[in-house]
Amino acid sequence: MSSADRLDFLREMVAATWVPMECRAITANADYLGEFHASGLGPMQVVVMDVTPLSVHRTPELISQEDPDMLKLVLVRGGNSCVVAQDGRQAPVSVGEFAIYDTRRPYEVVCGASGDWPTQLMTFMFPPSLLPLSRNRLRQLCAVRFQASAGLGDLTSQFLLQLARNVDHYSPAEAARLSAAHWRCWRRGWPVRWISRTGAHRRPAGMPCSPRFRHLYSSTWVIPGCPRP
Repeated sequence: MSSADRLDFLREMVAATWVPMECRAITANADYLGEFHASGLGPMQVVVMDVTPLSVHRTPELISQEDPDMLKLVLVRGGNSCVVAQDGRQAPVSVGEFAIYDTRRPYEVVCGASGDWPTQLMTFMFPPSLLPLSRNRLRQLCAVRFQASAGLGDLTSQFLLQLARNVDHYSPAEAARLSAAHWRCWRRGWPVRWISRTGAHRRPAGMPCSPRFRHLYSSTWVIPGCPRP
């Protein structure tokens, strides 16, 4: 498969998995593009991936009112780094760190920002109603780097890493319980403590389970030429 064909396949795959995005290679190395493993976990969609350097762009032309209202969290689990850009901010994200962005507004994510070698990432897509913050406050969380060096940032990072490593071994009931535990942690402390410096106030929030990800599922895509880890 040629490099151009791989990018075409990648565009189709990311549109079906997440939302429509433009994908662009940012390196002359065309040996492979990557491997993606998608799973559903309660209200979250989880994708574990290994990719060579590339950038994805959610442009205004690709955003539709019919698109699902979702936030995405990207966590770098190894290899290279990435950069998340939205609303005029840029968040450089290294191993163990993460950032959030809103799929209903334009954004750019550069995978492999530090050089010509692969990046191991995880993304978590979920409805914004799972966080106890208004849309204005959620906007302040987007394209901000969250370090995993201490406190709830470290707890969140380690929890998500462990969750992704074992996602295929959980029953639907176990997946729902673990997902609920994760969101309770977020709702009760981590985002509220971070945003409190701007004067935000907590408000009650439910825990809906998006029909799109209600049941545990699993699928894998390997783009030809990608060596397995």
